[in-house]
Amino acid sequence: MGTEIKPPRVFISYSWTPEEHKNMTIDIAKRLMAEGVDVVLDVWDLHTGHDTYKFMEQMVSDDTIDYVLLMCSKDYAEKADKRCGGVGIEGTIVSPEVYKHTKQTKFIPIILEADNSGEAYKPIYLKPTFHIDLSAADDFETNLEMLIRHLFNKPLYEKPPLGSPPPYITNDSLILTCHGKLQRFKKDVHENNQICRKTLRDFSHSFFDDLAKMIPKKENVSTLPTQELHEYIIKKIEDSAVFTPMLEDLAELFTYGFNLITEYVVTGFLEDMLDFSTKTESELFFNGLDDPVYMDVLLLLKYEFFLLLITDLLKAHEYGIVKTIIEKTYTIKQYPSYRDNFGYGTSLTYTMFNHSLTIFQKDAAWKSNYRRQYNGFIESRLRKASIDDLVETDFLLSIMSYCRLDSQLPISRHWNSFICGKLPNPVHLFNRMRSKKEFDRVAPLFCVSTPQEMQDMLEGYYGRFLVSMGAYYPFDIYRFCEYP
Repeated sequence: MGTEIKPPRVFISYSWTPEEHKNMTIDIAKRLMAEGVDVVLDVWDLHTGHDTYKFMEQMVSDDTIDYVLLMCSKDYAEKADKRCGGVGIEGTIVSPEVYKHTKQTKFIPIILEADNSGEAYKPIYLKPTFHIDLSAADDFETNLEMLIRHLFNKPLYEKPPLGSPPPYITNDSLILTCHGKLQRFKKDVHENNQICRKTLRDFSHSFFDDLAKMIPKKENVSTLPTQELHEYIIKKIEDSAVFTPMLEDLAELFTYGFNLITEYVVTGFLEDMLDFSTKTESELFFNGLDDPVYMDVLLLLKYEFFLLLITDLLKAHEYGIVKTIIEKTYTIKQYPSYRDNFGYGTSLTYTMFNHSLTIFQKDAAWKSNYRRQYNGFIESRLRKASIDDLVETDFLLSIMSYCRLDSQLPISRHWNSFICGKLPNPVHLFNRMRSKKEFDRVAPLFCVSTPQEMQDMLEGYYGRFLVSMGAYYPFDIYRFCEYP
């Protein structure tokens, strides 16, 4: 049972003329009563023989009255300004003197009438105050709700909690240029502006320049003892969290602006990430920094972004775009590297976005439960995205890579689920595939066309990868194509 809400109590001050505005005031009062607001109004609370001016003064100063609603019309404004009416005539009109001696937040001007230019009629003493306009029929319901929310102290928009300053503020060593350019790109996408492709290119250049600042320099690390080197790398990884909110925004913009930005531009950005990563790795190698820990910052950010992008696309049911991304061959420049010995070459697949953190695998505290700790580490960096959604995406990408091992991927490039501290249960995408319509849309991601093929594929994945890990997963709980 919910917490009982105390009804607000209001007094309504209005002009008795013209009759139209008097009736409008009474109708509003009735509506407020029906919505749980206790209204004090002279027509039902002032009895014969009572002094109307004293009644008004008592209501305004009464501590049980939460608000005084001033029903502003041309007549009300003129009488309040000239102090017309008065005791025994229209004593319910609040005079400037009464207003001045009362806490002003108690008063809410309600506009019943505007002049020919659209200017609201209000007494001079109310001119600078915020008001609620109930004069126009088209906006009446919206503005009445605004009034009722104010009376109950339940605003439509509540001030969010104060967060922590981002790392580029707290860390003087991080001077990023790409943040402002991302905001420009975001503005262009929201305005459906074709120039967004250019502003994305501007952001991309700055983004990779800023990423380069995160890569260890030989002069800073070459003489460090092992423990200090590891601490240095971990600090770099922690500082890189400044990029994660930007990557969350970028993934969202790519998903919902895909038709405007185009497939070529999105996959081109992914290709640029792989190219930058390979180039950086080559430069580190030829500078004598061949320990994989030096690449951890960059590889983590690649992994995060790919998970964020595929997560957003799956949630938006953009399965065709996901298929395009995971089946594309990404072509990069040829950079000499020790990796040449392993046959990576210049044509890469999406699994090159899949990375563990070497530095944490060297840490005894992480080794015992690496995946669970990696999960918590990535969760701590997220501001908008859900770690549960990313875990499901990580798991699904692993299954998708299994489906393509024979035809497109060597076994050495299987997608490993590094952040699955525990396997996702349920897999929401599989639940959506209970609908035949949704199954037919999703099935190409898993290289199947029938429910039986899907079940056989999942059993094959289970036997090849999960059994060897000692992991159990109840794939048989999913029923595909149960309804149209």
